[in-house]
Amino acid sequence: MSASQFADAYTKSRRAVEIELLQTVINGLSAVTMPIWMVTLVNKQDLWWHDQKAVRRHYEDGDYRDKVAELEKAIGTRSFQHELLPVSFAMTNLGSDDGDLFARTNAGYDLPTHLRYLQSMFARVHALLDGGRKR
Repeated sequence: MSASQFADAYTKSRRAVEIELLQTVINGLSAVTMPIWMVTLVNKQDLWWHDQKAVRRHYEDGDYRDKVAELEKAIGTRSFQHELLPVSFAMTNLGSDDGDLFARTNAGYDLPTHLRYLQSMFARVHALLDGGRKR
C-alpha cells in the first residue's frame, strides 16, 4: 500500500471510529435536560489544509453532522450549541515510529496560520466558558 493509499484508508478508518464514538456520546447525553455545549476540535489541520472543503463537508454536511443533529433533536434546539473548531496543536508530518512518511504538513499552513487558528480556538472556548458562568 502506498503512503497515499494508507492516508486514505487511515482517514476512512478513523472517521468510522469517530462516528461510532459520537453515537456513544449521543446515547449518553440524549436524556440530559440541562443545556449542552458540544465542541468538536478537528485536529491536525496542518495535514488537511489543502483539503479543507472536503473536511468541512464531512463535519458540516456528512455523517458527523447527521449525528450532531440527532443529539440536537433529542436535547432540543434551545438547549444545544455545537461549535466546530479546526486546529492543529503541533505542525508535524504524519509518519511511523520507524521514520516512514505517510503525509507531509501542507504547504501554505505556515506558523502565522497555525497560531491564528490556535488563538481562535482558545478564544472561542474561553468565550463559551465565560458565557456559561453563573452571574
